[in-house]
Amino acid sequence: MVGAANLFTLWILSAEVIAFFDSRALAAGTAQVAQNAENGRYLSLTAMWAVYAFGILAIALAKRSRLLRWAGLALLSIPVFMLLFVNTFVVILNPLTFRLILNFHFLTFLIVLAALIFAAYLYWRQREELFEEERYVFPVLLVAAIFVALWVLSAEIFRFFDSREIVALRTDSIRAARDANNGILLSLTALWAIYAFGLLSVALWKHSRLVRWAGLALASVAVFKLLFVDTFAVKLNPETFRLILNFHFLIFLLVLGVVLFAAYLYWRHREELLEEERDVFTALVVVANIVAVWVLSAEAIRFFDSREVKLGNEFTSAKHLSLTILWTVYAIGVIVAGIIRKSSRVRLVGLALLGIPVLKLFVFDVFLLEQGYRVGAFVGLGALLLATGLVYQRYSKAIRGFMFGKSP
Repeated sequence: MVGAANLFTLWILSAEVIAFFDSRALAAGTAQVAQNAENGRYLSLTAMWAVYAFGILAIALAKRSRLLRWAGLALLSIPVFMLLFVNTFVVILNPLTFRLILNFHFLTFLIVLAALIFAAYLYWRQREELFEEERYVFPVLLVAAIFVALWVLSAEIFRFFDSREIVALRTDSIRAARDANNGILLSLTALWAIYAFGLLSVALWKHSRLVRWAGLALASVAVFKLLFVDTFAVKLNPETFRLILNFHFLIFLLVLGVVLFAAYLYWRHREELLEEERDVFTALVVVANIVAVWVLSAEAIRFFDSREVKLGNEFTSAKHLSLTILWTVYAIGVIVAGIIRKSSRVRLVGLALLGIPVLKLFVFDVFLLEQGYRVGAFVGLGALLLATGLVYQRYSKAIRGFMFGKSP
């Protein structure tokens, strides 16, 4: 009887919502008003089902009704699915009047997210009174809330820059349309990196193993996207390009900061981690160095490419020379860091990195560089190597046991 009453109530309320917006669509004088009525029907149904499902769960947990709890969870899964896989693609907001966050789709997302979070809180609060098969409901609701938030925030970024691209194309501004496409790519990377750092911070604070791994997975996606998607897909205007002072480099600094701070958090909480998480700190430090070398190299290449466009000259030799010097200086910086930290492992990594520009110099630069650049490359690299050797000679006692000494 209770189940029939709830089904009847939900059915009639849904029919009332559909009838209301259908009447608005029939009375619409323009296509835009009809589209708004269509959007209202989908989003209102999603919001109503989420609120109703949360009410069932709240009553079921208060009355300790196992059947109603499962009914509430089943109903809650429907608006979540609808928000992600129906509303995201069916709801079409007017790009000319679109406002970031201040729109009905985002309001519906907040309602569904709140229903998930409060439901998860209720399950966590009464975890001692649940049956064995309900122990996993709290983490499932938590993961669902994380996924919903990330999905809708990403969709919001897509809608914002798509609206700007449409406006730019209407004014025949190809450059503005390209900037909007760059904004989508880089803003998604920034969002995912910040979100991953937030997950890791909360997970390490609350000692949640599941959320820690979720944060690491999302951070790896952001890093992979920055290196292998943004580097090649983001097209910066070579005529207005500024070294370091550009959006791509800003996103790189953001991702690098997230990786480094995550590494610091793992180092700070190293005594609380599980055995399989002991190497996460080292992995994050390695990833941070890869990201730094990769993006700095891409920045150098973009700089000389922009010079070629502006001046109409070829800078191939200067480009390769700058990469060789950059990699050498970076490797020496790693070696110096190993000396300061008295870490033989870091010093050995620095020496391995130093071998890359040396190999590049003798295998590629000898044949690619012009004579003046070739002489400069050999002299510069030789001076850096000589300075590094003098540092080792000067502080040989301080770094005793260099090759096989134990790291602190």
